[in-house]
Amino acid sequence: MVAKWDLTKRDGINCLNRTFEVNDFFQAMAFAFKIGKEAENEGHHPQITFEWGRVHVAWWTHKIKGLHRNDFIMAAKTDEIFTNLQQSNFLWRIPLIPRQNRSNKHDLVYVISEIRHLQI
Repeated sequence: MVAKWDLTKRDGINCLNRTFEVNDFFQAMAFAFKIGKEAENEGHHPQITFEWGRVHVAWWTHKIKGLHRNDFIMAAKTDEIFTNLQQSNFLWRIPLIPRQNRSNKHDLVYVISEIRHLQI
């Protein structure tokens, strides 16, 4: 088992679940984006839900309807991403862009483009 991850059942399927605490919505979105980027690189995708101050991540393998070694590997990689972001102070130094300074009327697209350009 991966430390700090809970083993739960969702619709009868074993899953690894963890909730990460961050400072605000923008940081939650940035962390979720980094997890998604790694998931896309590995071809293995979690359920990610983010809200103000929290990111919920669940890993399981859809094809086998349960847990596979890759789920534990990706849970550990998720922990590593979070630790690296904490150590770089990333989660505490992202500036929120004031609405009046935004040139793009589609806020989510704008914020994601800002996250992509951060050196993390």
